[in-house]
Amino acid sequence: IADVFVRTRDVLTDSPKVEVDVHVRNQSGRAVQRLLSALLSAPDSSDQERQQATVTIEPGDSTVTLAFGALPAKPLWTLDQPALHIMSVLMQDAPGSQGALDMYATRFGFREAVFKDDGFYLNGEHVKLIGLDRHQTYPYIGAAAPARLQRKDADILKYELGCNIVRTSHYPQSPHFLERCDEIGLLVFEEIPGWQFIGDS
Repeated sequence: IADVFVRTRDVLTDSPKVEVDVHVRNQSGRAVQRLLSALLSAPDSSDQERQQATVTIEPGDSTVTLAFGALPAKPLWTLDQPALHIMSVLMQDAPGSQGALDMYATRFGFREAVFKDDGFYLNGEHVKLIGLDRHQTYPYIGAAAPARLQRKDADILKYELGCNIVRTSHYPQSPHFLERCDEIGLLVFEEIPGWQFIGDS
C-alpha cells in the first residue's frame, strides 16, 4: 500500500458517505489477488464500519477505490471541535488468512469546505478566514526542525496569534505540522510544490 486518500461526501446529511482511494504498488512482475479491507473508526469508540473487496492487482502502480455508503451521522470536523476519524486499510492474501501483508492508517475529518461568491463556508457556516503564511525553516537549523517544533508552530498560529487558517509555502510541509493543524482545528491552504512557475512552457 503506497498511499491512502479519503474523500467524504454528503457530510451535512444524516447519511454521509466515504470513498477510500488505495494506491497500491505491485512489484512482483505478475498479477496477484489480494483482499483489501478498509476500517473506519473514531479514536474514542470501539465501533467500526468495514468495507472490503478481493481485487486483482496488476504489476506496477494502480488505484483501488473502496466505498462506504449511507453511514450513520458522524460528528463534523470544526474549528472549535475538530473531530477526527481513523481509516485503516489492510491487505491480506485471501479472506480468512491470518495477519496482514501490509497496513496503512490515516486520520481525517468529516467536513465540507466551499468557497462561494460571498466567502468561505465550513460545514454550511460562513467563516471569515484569518491567517498567515508559514515557512518551516528555523534559524541555525533550517528545515531540520524536529517534530515538537513543527507542532508548536501550529499551536502558536492557533492559540497565540488567533489564526484559523495557515498558508504553507512553497513546498510539502512536515506531516507533524499538518497533523497538528488537523488536531487543533486549524485550516490549511497547502500549495502545490514550486515557486513562481510549475512545469514547462
